[in-house]
Amino acid sequence: MIILDACRSIPFSSGTRGAGEGLAEIKPPTGTIIAFATSPGSVAFDGEGENGVYTTELVKQMNKAQRVEDLFMQTRLGVEKVTGGRQSPWELVRLRGIFYFKK
Repeated sequence: MIILDACRSIPFSSGTRGAGEGLAEIKPPTGTIIAFATSPGSVAFDGEGENGVYTTELVKQMNKAQRVEDLFMQTRLGVEKVTGGRQSPWELVRLRGIFYFKK
């Protein structure tokens, strides 16, 4: 499991070496989940607190008993609500079993 809470923008771009927006395409191997704070081509918001919007919602959801797929779905819904739909988390999922952070 890899969780990336990054803005996906390049604030110090010099115009060289492929300085496009976002991360390169990732093809996860079987049995993994890669979660991003926002969708491809979008940026994540910092929020008002100590953590960004995504991390704040993710931590809240990790404290609930739910399957990992539901955890990320609820995180996505919470982030979309807080940001008025301007940020939508994204996951690449190739899990081969059921996983809970808390049961």
